Amino acid sequence: MTEVSNQFSDIIQALDAKAQRIETDCGDGSMPFRIWRPQGHKPISDEVIVLLHGGSGSWTHWIRNIDVLSANHEVIVPDLPGLGDAASLATGYVPQDAADCVADGLRKILGERRYHLVAFSWGSVVGSLVAGGHAEQVKSLILVGPASMGKMPQRPSMQRLIPRTAEMTVDEIQAANRENLARLMLHNREKVDDFAVYLQVTNTQRARFKSPQFATGEYVLEGIKAATAPLLILYGEQDASAVPNIAARENNGRQARPDLTFEVHPQAGHWLQYESPDFFNQRCLAWVEQHRA
Repeated sequence: MTEVSNQFSDIIQALDAKAQRIETDCGDGSMPFRIWRPQGHKPISDEVIVLLHGGSGSWTHWIRNIDVLSANHEVIVPDLPGLGDAASLATGYVPQDAADCVADGLRKILGERRYHLVAFSWGSVVGSLVAGGHAEQVKSLILVGPASMGKMPQRPSMQRLIPRTAEMTVDEIQAANRENLARLMLHNREKVDDFAVYLQVTNTQRARFKSPQFATGEYVLEGIKAATAPLLILYGEQDASAVPNIAARENNGRQARPDLTFEVHPQAGHWLQYESPDFFNQRCLAWVEQHRA
């Protein structure tokens, strides 16, 4: 297992090494923004794509997307407060505090340049608030598997996650992590590969912030209502955190933004961009191209 882990660590480090890293203020410390550019560091287009990861995650939530998206565009991916390499914010902070850190960091890096914002899960809460408060800089907005979409008629139908305890063996913990990925993040169990397990374990071990406390609010609805950028919301058809309320989420979203584009990708779960990377990458690039102006 150590040999396999080293292999995955090498893959992550190799992609990380291609990025420029800029630190901006976050609480009493800083948060990193990694920037990937096309070969030669001269973007073929002048479009900037910003990716915001999900809860208990890091920039590696986009491990299957960065190379493709950065082939022709500048791609910027921060670690959000309290996750990955980012410092934590003070106890009791609210989503707007995280959004302010992201928006301030992007302004320091990009100045007045505009960007396309793509956000996943917890990142959708942060991203929608950034788009709502900084409408002049956000060209377009994609939210993948967003929570915090208002009141839902039913509870999510997902199975409870398996707790990991000190009494468990290494193999038992590994099996629990794999099963939890299948219950929460990925629909197709064949896609729950060793790399996905490695990413989930390393990310959750470093997480110092728990986002589910904000999952049942209306933060996304508040953000998109204030935002003016063209909006695409994407769900996996079998997103365990959203089923059986995907239709209700669309209804709530349309009440806030009647002009939104709402799409459901068949036979995919919550971590859509990992489970169906070819679909996601193509859809994201087509959306950016559509909203270049």
